[in-house]
Amino acid sequence: MLSRVYLQLHDYESAGKYADSCLQIKSALLNYNTLNAAANFPIPPLNVEVVFEGRVKTASHLAQARALINPLLYQSYVANDWRKTVFFRASGTNYLFKGNYHGTATFFNGITTAEMKLTRAECHIRADRVTAGLADLNDLLLNRFKTGTY
Repeated sequence: MLSRVYLQLHDYESAGKYADSCLQIKSALLNYNTLNAAANFPIPPLNVEVVFEGRVKTASHLAQARALINPLLYQSYVANDWRKTVFFRASGTNYLFKGNYHGTATFFNGITTAEMKLTRAECHIRADRVTAGLADLNDLLLNRFKTGTY
């Protein structure tokens, strides 16, 4: 949690330190090649990436079935990126979000190892440790793209 706070405060040294501390305890990443992307909610609850389980109680007007994804965001994912089909589903000419990290329509606001990898990568790069930052990013993306395509 402190990593998130320090990232918002633009204290990248502290954000990176706390992201690294988290990853020293738990660093497993969910390989999206093992998921059923066609499922309504393909990401299983309490999977290997979840560090802290948190859910957001929302009003019905914020329901996933009513929240349309900007087509430019959807189109920004390349063909072999599993996130395109794990996170989104087509609904007519629109796209809806389905990528919650606990297997239901309730919004997830917990902490994952993927978030910590991204935070640490950003902090490394901002500190001009580009090689270390790219290593974290590549480690994550290897688990998000179809096998052999990244």
